[in-house]
Amino acid sequence: MRRILAVLAVVVLVGAACGEDDDGTESGTATTTAAEATSAAITVEVDGAPDDVAMSALAYFPQAVTVHAGDKISFRSNDTGEPHTVTFGTIVDDSLKAFKDLPDEIKNADEPPDPSKLPADQAALVTRALAVDEKLPPLLPDGPGDANQLSANPCFLASGDPKPDAACDKTSQPAFDGKQSVYNSGYLPDDATFDVTLADDIAPGTYNYFCLLHRQGMTGTITVVADDADVPSADEVEKTAADELESRFASKLRPAATELAKTPVADAVAGAPPAEGLEDLEAGLNAFGPGEATIKAGEAITWTVFGPHTIAVDAPEDAKGVMVKAPDGTWHANQKAFAPEGGPGAPEPTGPPGPPDPDAKPVLIDGGSYDGSGFHSSGIILSFGAPVYQYKLTFAKAGTYQIVCQIHPDMKASVKVT
Repeated sequence: MRRILAVLAVVVLVGAACGEDDDGTESGTATTTAAEATSAAITVEVDGAPDDVAMSALAYFPQAVTVHAGDKISFRSNDTGEPHTVTFGTIVDDSLKAFKDLPDEIKNADEPPDPSKLPADQAALVTRALAVDEKLPPLLPDGPGDANQLSANPCFLASGDPKPDAACDKTSQPAFDGKQSVYNSGYLPDDATFDVTLADDIAPGTYNYFCLLHRQGMTGTITVVADDADVPSADEVEKTAADELESRFASKLRPAATELAKTPVADAVAGAPPAEGLEDLEAGLNAFGPGEATIKAGEAITWTVFGPHTIAVDAPEDAKGVMVKAPDGTWHANQKAFAPEGGPGAPEPTGPPGPPDPDAKPVLIDGGSYDGSGFHSSGIILSFGAPVYQYKLTFAKAGTYQIVCQIHPDMKASVKVT
């Protein structure tokens, strides 16, 4: 049931567990009354980008907020390389409510179960949970192809089901009243905001939303309470967001990031395997180890790849980023970011997503020789084992070269060739 497949060209992004906090953490204590409230919007962060850890997180921060009718929520995007949406509506809400009522063994399964083999009550929940996939397709396909235009672009539908293979008609964004069938931000580029104003007549209750790429693995809620009930202030929401990012993800990944920087050149890596005990963490590191390497001309570096990454030298700007905006304003998958350049690309994955199998022999991709000029890229390498993949690149000419992952903007390294 977990949505862990992402990005076109058979890219799998960070593994996703069910979107709930392990410890049941909720937003901060309510201290602001309606009479004390101001017109300032509260901000929910989409993904997280701490200053000292290059990472991606399949989460909204804070995951749950409490508000009044008429309030505004500003969803702010942090571009970590994971493309996200903020998608409300009755289709999503009904699916997520059913999903949350399922037993953990079904919620956390790698594949949806056969409803015919389940008790009637569980079968009904599974059917409801999966209905969203038929009506709202993923932002990006599991294989080659463009972004789904319904999901990639804003969509506000008062009722009924959308056409799954076409963008919604362009219309002005209405207030969210909790009754719309689809209320979708579309793809959110870096630092973009999706401002959601709640209708004055929205009914008190909890409304679910999720990302149209990561599905049940990246969810959030807003709870609308009576006008005279206390709600957190904008400052309290901001603090809760920072605390959740730190406690749930950054603090757990920071030790691994420190060790990654110390990696010897002979053991170079792109990305990092999940640390022991963190295999189901809804986040991952986006970094090269080591960040700086020195070799002699004619020598090669072989990176062991963990996760979905490219290894590119002198990548042009239009070959970076998962999505690209067309002249008409619509968003599409950036094909240049995933294709190999100057050498062979990776073979298609042979095993299921998950931690690397220690018994599987790595598959070596020989990227050839780089002569110090022009664009060279491995193309997207999907390495979740079994087996993991390695990428070898020989540097023929002295110089200092900047290595980047075209998917993850903070994933950079330098290679000095003497």
